[in-house]
Amino acid sequence: MIARSVPPVAADFLHALEAGKALCVIPLPRVELGLEPLRVLENFQIYPRDEIDLQALNVVSYPLLEFERAEAARRKREKSGHKAFHIRGNALAWYQSGLTRISLEHFRRHALIAFPCDVTSEQLFAANHKQHIAMIRAASEYAERAIDLIRFEQCRLDLPDSLPGHAGTFDLASPYSAALFYFLSDNEAYIIAGQSVTHLIAVGIGLQLEAPPSIERIGNGEVGNLARRALAMFTEALESNSDTDKFVRSLSTLEFIAGGGEYVKMEGTKTAIAAHVAKTRGRYHEISQRFRELTSDKDPVTGDQKGIRTRIVHMGHRLESIVPDPAERQSLFRDLQGYIGKPIEDLIELSDGDWQSVVDFRQRRMREIGV
Repeated sequence: MIARSVPPVAADFLHALEAGKALCVIPLPRVELGLEPLRVLENFQIYPRDEIDLQALNVVSYPLLEFERAEAARRKREKSGHKAFHIRGNALAWYQSGLTRISLEHFRRHALIAFPCDVTSEQLFAANHKQHIAMIRAASEYAERAIDLIRFEQCRLDLPDSLPGHAGTFDLASPYSAALFYFLSDNEAYIIAGQSVTHLIAVGIGLQLEAPPSIERIGNGEVGNLARRALAMFTEALESNSDTDKFVRSLSTLEFIAGGGEYVKMEGTKTAIAAHVAKTRGRYHEISQRFRELTSDKDPVTGDQKGIRTRIVHMGHRLESIVPDPAERQSLFRDLQGYIGKPIEDLIELSDGDWQSVVDFRQRRMREIGV
């Protein structure tokens, strides 16, 4: 009976909502879907623009409405001869959110990602504006777990034009972030908004999302947590504003994957990554040589440093000057994406286990290729 009375999007997460969780819905800019929602991992669902019936969610408060209410109250006081207009306590948080003037139409113009969360109505009503911003940021960062996986499978280091935007933000017409929270017990929803990000994605037109990621689950073991962090680091590389920064962040991602959060010298990083990527002994040695070129490699005759990472990090050079040919830089980033991609896939495969399972996997792979 209850499943028939709740809004369709709430019905998609009914078990979690009946267990006491709230439903969070946030915008996902620069993403276009087909006609059907897409499930991502176990907790997220992405809906095409205007697919979610916001009226059915019974949104009783949203920023533009709060702003209009406050303005109406101010004008009423002015007409009665009261010039001062004071807003105090919890009402101030909703007014500050109202200053963004985010409306239901902002949500309808974007794809939306929905998921259950632990926010309660009591927490939402008691919060000040800074706490509302923290709620928006926490919801957005959690949703980014799903978007990181989409970026990993569908975006390229050498082609930033198809990058989706940040979860919780809008298109470039608005600098704000927002989140809708729906509570099954009240059958009511509330939207809060504010500024919580420092930059937005601008290049290209975004991502045409036709199918969900092929990876359906990431475990919650030690390796699963490391895999999620590696995906987030890869996103940071994808979103870098310069090829130099993109290269450095890509190498940092490789170092993280190699060491599982512990510091590993580049020689150890090369060995660890090659264990995932190489299928033959010859390929292993090719990757080893390529890593020397990418990191630290002195000319045997002149002693001059040729390694790209050392020249950038320790000598202040730009990748654009070290590798001036755009086509060569694209090839370099395709190589880096290959070195990053297979190890992350293996970490996800091992994501229920501890770090020793990764060490054992790499040792087994090295024996298999005869190294």
